[in-house]
Amino acid sequence: MDTPLSSQLSVTALGRRAEQVRIESAELEHGSVCLRVWDAFGIGRARVGWSGDAFWEQKRATGCTEMRVLLHLKSLEGFRLTSKDGTCLYAHPPPREHAQAPRAEDNPVEVSIPVDILVQADPQGEFIMEYVDYYR
Repeated sequence: MDTPLSSQLSVTALGRRAEQVRIESAELEHGSVCLRVWDAFGIGRARVGWSGDAFWEQKRATGCTEMRVLLHLKSLEGFRLTSKDGTCLYAHPPPREHAQAPRAEDNPVEVSIPVDILVQADPQGEFIMEYVDYYR
């Protein structure tokens, strides 16, 4: 059973089309964090913030090894996480198969970010997530 993380994690879509983006956060049974993103336009940014000084460090201590991002897009051209100060924490070059064929909305593109990378962002209290759909 997934548990909502709304009390610990805040996710806010950014930009002119932010009201057209839906993002949900949850903690999975095995302790991993999951973000699900629906964006009909396919190009977007979101601010992910958390409460506490060591949110990701605490997650790692409880056995969480990754944050899963499920992007309900047709395909994925690029994905990036940057810290509040603009430092790139993670960039995901898409596998070739994602860039070649559109996907069904119920078959999201999955990006897994190791929690060790996210621990670097703990002191800043947030990061920015950016994604680009290959088919626009």
